[in-house]
Amino acid sequence: MVDEGDRGRALAVAVAERVTAKYPATSVEIRDGGGFHGTVATFTPRNPGGAPLVLLAAYDWSFDIHAGRFILFDTEPMEGSEPEQVDLIVEAILEVAREGVSRGFFDRLISFGRDRVGPWSK
Repeated sequence: MVDEGDRGRALAVAVAERVTAKYPATSVEIRDGGGFHGTVATFTPRNPGGAPLVLLAAYDWSFDIHAGRFILFDTEPMEGSEPEQVDLIVEAILEVAREGVSRGFFDRLISFGRDRVGPWSK
């Protein structure tokens, strides 16, 4: 598909295409990771209360998904095909898009109301 150095970008682009097909009002910015060896994709929903997500896709196809200060996924390289990896990440992002990010009782008690954790709207 692509050379080894572009695997993180290929992963981020494939995920972004699939997510924006489901949620076309969501904007996506894809950029090099700087000191991070990979690519960063930032998903920003149009809904003002919707949880913005950041996908960190590494050169070895490990990835992290963050919603504000919440780390939703933090994985090492996984076994499986490229389409399986893309499916896994897309489903994780779409789950947040549909449901938002659940906040625990103690998190709500310490007043982190500034975090946007709501679901996206189509």
